[in-house]
Parts: sequence; C-alpha cells; structure tokens
Amino acid sequence: MTHNVTCLLSRIFICVTALVCVAAPIAQTQSGSRAPIDWKGTVNIVESRHSEGKNRNDIYVKHSAKREITCTFDPSVNVDGTCSLSDFGRLESDRGWLEDTTEASNAHAHIKAEVSAGKVSIGISGFTAIHKLTTDLGGATDTVGVGPFSFQAPATSESGSWSDGKGTTITWNLSPVYGSEPPPAQEKEPEDKPSELEAAFQAEGYDDWVPEAGEDEAQPGNTLTIRARVYKHNEPAEQSPKKARFRFELSGVSHEKGVCMNWPQLVKGGRDLKIDPTRNLELDVARDGMSATSKELSYDAFLVVTSYDWGGWGTLMVTAYPEGHETVSAHLEGNKSKYELAIPKDEDGNHIADSWEDTNVLGTAIADADDDFAPVGDEHQGDGLSTYEEYRGFRVQGQHIRTEPFQKDLFIWDPSDLGLGYFDDSRITTRLVKADEFDLQSGAPNPRVINFNRGYASAGAQHLLYLKNEKLEGDYGSAAGTGPGVPKTCHTVLIDRSRCLEKDEQELLTTIAHELAHGCNVEHHGDNYKIKEWQSLENDRKTWSNWRPDPRGKAADVAAQGGEESGVEQCIMRYDAATFYENANGSFRWKRPDGTLQRGDEYGFAEASGNIFCDDKKGTGVNAPMGYRRVSKAGDATKGICRRQFCVNDRMH
Repeated sequence: MTHNVTCLLSRIFICVTALVCVAAPIAQTQSGSRAPIDWKGTVNIVESRHSEGKNRNDIYVKHSAKREITCTFDPSVNVDGTCSLSDFGRLESDRGWLEDTTEASNAHAHIKAEVSAGKVSIGISGFTAIHKLTTDLGGATDTVGVGPFSFQAPATSESGSWSDGKGTTITWNLSPVYGSEPPPAQEKEPEDKPSELEAAFQAEGYDDWVPEAGEDEAQPGNTLTIRARVYKHNEPAEQSPKKARFRFELSGVSHEKGVCMNWPQLVKGGRDLKIDPTRNLELDVARDGMSATSKELSYDAFLVVTSYDWGGWGTLMVTAYPEGHETVSAHLEGNKSKYELAIPKDEDGNHIADSWEDTNVLGTAIADADDDFAPVGDEHQGDGLSTYEEYRGFRVQGQHIRTEPFQKDLFIWDPSDLGLGYFDDSRITTRLVKADEFDLQSGAPNPRVINFNRGYASAGAQHLLYLKNEKLEGDYGSAAGTGPGVPKTCHTVLIDRSRCLEKDEQELLTTIAHELAHGCNVEHHGDNYKIKEWQSLENDRKTWSNWRPDPRGKAADVAAQGGEESGVEQCIMRYDAATFYENANGSFRWKRPDGTLQRGDEYGFAEASGNIFCDDKKGTGVNAPMGYRRVSKAGDATKGICRRQFCVNDRMH
C-alpha cells in the first residue's frame, strides 16, 4: 500500500501534465498598434486541497495538499526567471501515513505568461527542487525536476487576482515586452479590402522533421525552413494584388537543461528553438531570437528556425502586413482553420515529434510513461527513463543516440575496460558511457546519475552502474552496497581481474556478468552454510573420528540442497566452489546451523563457470537427480529463474 501511495503522490506533486501552449499573441487590429512579443512581471499561484473518505480498497483516507509558486521574470533581460516553490502533501489512513514535500527557492525557471482574449495564461517549466518523502516506514530525499505547470484565469487587466472557489488563487502583475518595430500600417484604400488576399505558410520536410542539437547549448543543430506567402483570396495559384511584409513569432519555446539528458554537464541555459540572424539575412531578427520581420515588401518570405536541443519544441505564428491593408493572420497552407505551426509536428501535444512516435511507438506516446517491457525481467516495466527522455536521447561515447521506448536500457561506466563478460545474455540493452557523460548527485548510495538534465516529463533520477577493477581479499567480485538491488543502491561493481584470470578467462567473464546482475536486483539461487569442524568415517566404515577443524583455519562452505550451488549448472548466478556437499551416505558429517547432524562428502570436481542466465529452477548437470556420484549435488534452486529477476528501474525497489 505504501508503494502505491508513493507513486500516486509523486505524480500529484512532481510529474504534472505537459505544459500546454499559451494563448496566441494579441493581434494588431488598429493602424499603428504594436503587438507584444512577450510579457514580464510577477505571478503567484496558491493551491489548497483536502479530502477524506474511503478509497477503492475500502480504506479510510485523509489527504491534505498545498502548493505555492511565486515567480519574477523579464524575458527581455534573461530567458530565465526566478521562482520559489513550496509543495506539501500528507496522506493518512489506518495503514500508515505519508508526507511528500518539495521545496525550491531562487530557482531558475522558464516562465511564459500572457494576457489575451479575456484571460491570463501562465506556463512554468524547467527548474529543480529538493523532494523529501517521509512515511511511517522511513523516508528519502532527492533532487528532482519540477513541473511543467500551466494555469489560466479570466482576466480583464494586466494586474489582478482570481480564485476558482475550490482552493486555487492566481495573482499576477504583468506588462508587455515589445520587440522590433513592425512596419507601420498604412491607411486603408477604399477599393482594396482584406478579403482580396490571403496569407499562408508551410514548412519544408515538416512531417519528418525531428529536432537536433549541436555540441553544446551555444552550437546550432538542424534547421527547419518555413515559407510564408500572400495570394489572391480563395485562389492559391493566383498572385496577390498586394505585396506584404511578414512577421514570424515563436512562442511556448522549451527551455530544457543541456542539449540532451546527459550533455553537457555545465549548463548555460537558453531556449531550444531560435531565429538565428546569420541564417535569416532578409529579416530583422529580435534580440531574443523569438521573432523576426521581413525587411522588404514581397509576395513571400522565408524563415529558418534553428534547433538547439534534441528534444526542443515551440509554436510558430505568421502575420502578413499587406500594402494598404489591415494585418492578415497566415494559416497553414491548405488548412484555413490552422493558424499555428507546432515545431516539431506534434498533433497530440506531448512535445514529442510525431514522426518519431510513428516509427518507435506506433501510435500516440505518453510523454512521462515508462513502458519498456523487454526483457520481461521481474515484471516491473520500465528502465527509469520516460518516453520523452528516451526520445530526447543521450550522449554515449561522444555520439548522440535516441533509445528505444520499449527496450530496457542500462548505462554502465567501465573506466577499467573490463568489458561486460556474459552480461549480454540478460538481453538488456547496455550503454557504455564516458566519465563526462554522467553527473554526481546526492540522494542515493550510488551518486552517478545518467539523466541529470531531466526536466519535462521525468520520473526522477536514474543511476548507472560503475564497473571497476580492484584487488579484493578472498573474492572474485562484489556489488558494493546493493543487497542485491537496482542501480541506485549499488555504489560500485568491483571485479578482481587478476584473481579471476588466475583461474581462467571464463571466470572473469562470468564474474563480471554475475556482479552486474546483482546491481540489477538478481539474487543467488539460494543460501549455503558454513561449518568450522567435522568428522570422518574410520577405515572400519563404522566409527567416526574425533571432531577436527578446517586445516586452513577458516569455515568451509557446504553446498546445501537448494543453496548457492543449486539449479541450472551453467547459470551465471550459481556458485561452484563449495568444499562439501550433502549426501546421506557420505563419509563425513557435521552440524548444520540448527544443530542437527548432516552427512556428506568432499567435493573435488572442478566445474566450468556459468555462461547463461537460467530460466528454470530445476537442477541440471551435477544438480540433476543422480547427477553427481548417484546423488544430486545441490538439487533444484530455491530462487533460480534468474532471467525473470532483472530490474533496472530505480523507482521499483
């Protein structure tokens, strides 16, 4: 029950639905008027909720929540604003209680606000906060992405306050920001009417265009070219009776950290789509790169939009200023009902390019979903990365990749060049990254986070596994701190390469895969036990010798039935180094941990190290019935079925 509640509150307080496009800029409707390209000022939002009653499991639950967000911003000075956030929730029932708090102060964020058509629209995205979860069973603290948030209220002025009467109060104090001066509207000629011409736009290669980025936030990526034109009303093939100037305006442009989920580490900030003056020489481009106006009157004009992020988005509007006419809003070529162009093409509004969805999702994607189902593993779906994060992609060995939304990914740092051994048999897709392709963040035993540039549609931090060659005392390898568990609980996967190779190459390959699997929540087949002394039969086969200790001065391992050495003989997770095995007719005896006497024999057979992950509990080879000297060495596995234990999703354990 606690796990379900945690997931519920996490989605309530952190993973808010996608930021919708704000209302369109105010159109120019009077001669000589100017349209603002943005708005600056302050906003404050307070939301309070309380509910109690029985849930669907017939448990009486009390739930209280309050969020307050205050932001100050001026896009003409800085693309970022400054926000504070206080988010508190408490849920109580007879099964326990949970508190969920998220706080941020003086945090940089991207704010988009506007007063238009009788309403104020406010969008906030792209900042982080400290999240603390406290329950009657313990708690945790993490740094998380907050938002995006969107709000809307009736508005008749640029300053005001409004409450919905249900716990939400919005207060705003806004003023317009103007860009470069648009061309003055000319006196309307009586013989010419706006209906005599139309304006339309279209983008080259629009259906397949997906954003790309350069080396960092300052370097341009790919571009999208838009052509706007005027023509005779209702006759697209006929020339317009008048030339026009064209104004292009970007709005709702994303402001994600970095250029992808793990690059670069030092983030400068900036909008993810821009109008670059060097690529638009025929246009007067505003300082912030969010609008541009054609310098000359013409029948058409071209705009080049440059991408600076692998997952950026925004909306384009085009307005024509014909000679002697009022302004004309341009529509999409061939579609008079559409006056905005989503960049990239995004009919479902989830900020993921439709062409990528068509290829990788075969339908509409849910941006914050984590639906990776292959391989099945322990039946917990996902790899800790949302669909949007997989679409935005990662830098791996200096190259950008977009990962597959239905295939689980595991990121690994291997500075010792140990390789992955037999780990590929897990069927998990592995990504080997370099030291500058992840970041160190507190909040878990493993501080190494692969999606540190998370923001929109993120479920939280996802950790990688650190694979390291290190001299170990008495062990071939170790998954330090895991337990076993998921990557966030595994501090380091240690391998003693030289000790493994003293046995053979296969021992190294098996040990690497074995310890990496521990970092993905895979357990041993069962538990062995140790003994410090034993007896043996004398030559008469009737008399037992005196008790004698292990001559090495150490406790000896016993391959117990259903223990570490049980199950499928060739499984990577199975041990093969016990001194004794249990045998009812054996020549040795010892005391089990419960004090009972157990007969058995020494095990001197050298086995090959495993090279597969098993998918059954049944003992094979030496563990099959009569498999070793007419007995089963360790029998069927207690745990086993290792292929169905894998979990790489940090949110599941």
